[in-house]
Amino acid sequence: MASRFIHLHTHSHYSFLQALPKVDELVEKAKKEGMDALALTDAGNMHGAIEFYKSAVNAGIKPILGVDAYLATHSRKEPDQNKDGRRTRIVLLAKTNAGYTNLLALVTKSWTEGFFERPRMDKEILRRYASGIIAILPSFASTAVAPASSYMPPTSTRAGFSPAIVMTGGS
Repeated sequence: MASRFIHLHTHSHYSFLQALPKVDELVEKAKKEGMDALALTDAGNMHGAIEFYKSAVNAGIKPILGVDAYLATHSRKEPDQNKDGRRTRIVLLAKTNAGYTNLLALVTKSWTEGFFERPRMDKEILRRYASGIIAILPSFASTAVAPASSYMPPTSTRAGFSPAIVMTGGS
């Protein structure tokens, strides 16, 4: 019987200095626990995405590709030590192939345009590359990040972000 539980926020050894499991170990454990899907959301990067995808498919597990992204509280292009020292994160998951392409663009821009102590994204690029992406606000980010709606495009469908799946901590 397949597990009804799926890890949607999982770090591998590609989350530098934050996690130890290698991709194949994560997939092996998910298989052992009867999970039929697993997400890989390394901190600020997608270095393990292809390795994870291949390993999961070979094990009969649906791979969910994503990133645990760092957020700039204002513009990614303007570093501010006082504002950027806060813990601000958002988990982004590819819902479609277009979403995967958009995740790659977001991660690339966070490294090339938003790097200040860590690769950071901001509202501008999240709105521009929202199509095909599901966003999850981790519970620890709910007080540090402005309300989720301020990070989502101002349309009824939030331009690709699924409001029913966006979660925030607390009640």
